[in-house]
Amino acid sequence: MIRQKLPCCGLITSTFILIIFLSCNSTGEVPFPENELGYSQPLTVPLKFSEEKKLHWDTAKKGTISPVVKKLDIEALPSKPYDTSGFKPFASLPVEVRFDYNSLPEAPFNFADLPSKPLQFKTSVLNLSAGIKMQPATLQSGKPLSIADFGKLPGGNSDFVSCLLKDKNGIMWMSSFEKVYRYDGVHIQTISIPGGPNALPVGMVADNAGRIWFIHVGGIGVIDPHAGTIGYSAKITAPTNNICKMTLGENGLIWVANTRDKAVSIIDPETGTFKNLDIKTGLSDSTAFGMLEDDNKNMWVSTTNGGVDIVNLTNGKIKYLKKVNGLVSDTVTAMAMDKNGLMWIAEQSGKLHAVDIKQG
Repeated sequence: MIRQKLPCCGLITSTFILIIFLSCNSTGEVPFPENELGYSQPLTVPLKFSEEKKLHWDTAKKGTISPVVKKLDIEALPSKPYDTSGFKPFASLPVEVRFDYNSLPEAPFNFADLPSKPLQFKTSVLNLSAGIKMQPATLQSGKPLSIADFGKLPGGNSDFVSCLLKDKNGIMWMSSFEKVYRYDGVHIQTISIPGGPNALPVGMVADNAGRIWFIHVGGIGVIDPHAGTIGYSAKITAPTNNICKMTLGENGLIWVANTRDKAVSIIDPETGTFKNLDIKTGLSDSTAFGMLEDDNKNMWVSTTNGGVDIVNLTNGKIKYLKKVNGLVSDTVTAMAMDKNGLMWIAEQSGKLHAVDIKQG
């Protein structure tokens, strides 16, 4: 029986091989589905919300709130005296002196006619050190005011800090001997400044472009954080052992005392040039201390022996406020302006003036 079935099996096997052979040699293409990536494409089905159902809130209907309204008299509240720094009452009432601001002596001058001089900066790559993380500031104990201290500045003779400046980005700039420091609130970086040994900046200011200007007895410099450069010039020098305030006017010009030329130098940061205002052009004294701009865009210049010169670039006039007009002395050492527009003027003997232009 086995021998009778073998021919049948061989026939079936031969037939299967023939079918495979014919299929492999077929010249026709195998039909595949078009645009088929192997997975079904997602279908977009519109989102249908269920029908709205009204919410029924259970509210408590028992009890009422009866507010009590009382008038607050802040003056009637109990208070205790608090002395922040040992203020004492005046030994005698301030003496009031009347004067007419419009009648002050004045002299004309033309700012446009002042000769312009180049600063001739020597520019180099900014040598900004790697940031050092400072320890958090700690409050000092036993002080009448709230004072926090984070210790010495890194590197060099950092016990003496001569200038502090906060720029428009909130960065603090500090200066010491031969160095300027950049502090972002966490890390501090050091910049070595030119000018030789013991170069100590006594004035700093930031211009409208974010550049940091500094001055010391040897010259004037500018730090450009964006360009990564530092420039230095000996054309303008500061007084020895004294603060030399650099003031940025509303028009973008920088005012600073210049002992080299015995003048007040007015710097244009964009052109790198400056003009001098001296005795020949209307300044009352050859030695100036500082400058301060008031609300009327007048620049007040404090001098050693000439009182205060009030310069107005717009109308081209300089007014003179001196001892003969009510000041105790013609030696003015410092100035400040409060939020009410009062000009506070300190002079050498220890007297302080509060000048009210509007009230005279």
